Amino acid sequence: MSIKFDSVPNNIRKPGTYVEIHDYAPQYTPPARKLPPSWQANHEYHAIGPQQIADRVTRAIGGGDLYKCVVSGTSGSVEPTWPRIAGWQVIDGTVTWRMLRAG
Repeated sequence: MSIKFDSVPNNIRKPGTYVEIHDYAPQYTPPARKLPPSWQANHEYHAIGPQQIADRVTRAIGGGDLYKCVVSGTSGSVEPTWPRIAGWQVIDGTVTWRMLRAG
């Protein structure tokens, strides 16, 4: 950061006097990432929802991983065994899920 000599107060404008300038950047706090809802049994999911966005869920047990609905349908009565590798898919009732990322 630079300042004009004219902007320095007279009482410190003396030869051999140093001005200490602190230019602190404001602390950045990233917005909290909102997770989609947890998986639900016997629930209707859509590959393309009302807002033209596919439904997404996290695991109900040990959540955090993110899954996207790629084939619309109704979920099964028991939570599926979710894949743990991004891009892999699992069939759940008549819904197909694709893992997007690990949580």
